[in-house]
Amino acid sequence: MATDRRSRAPRAATKAELEARIEQQRVDILVAASRWRSATRPIDVAVGTH
Repeated sequence: MATDRRSRAPRAATKAELEARIEQQRVDILVAASRWRSATRPIDVAVGTH
């Protein structure tokens, strides 16, 4: 039982770190996608595919 308690704390911390890292990656992807859309907008307008 004591072993379970000791292993839960590091596992919970690891899980929290992984979740935070995944959330940051999600935000980074959304920002990158927005920048790509903004960057290609002039091209799309010039070609007439908007």
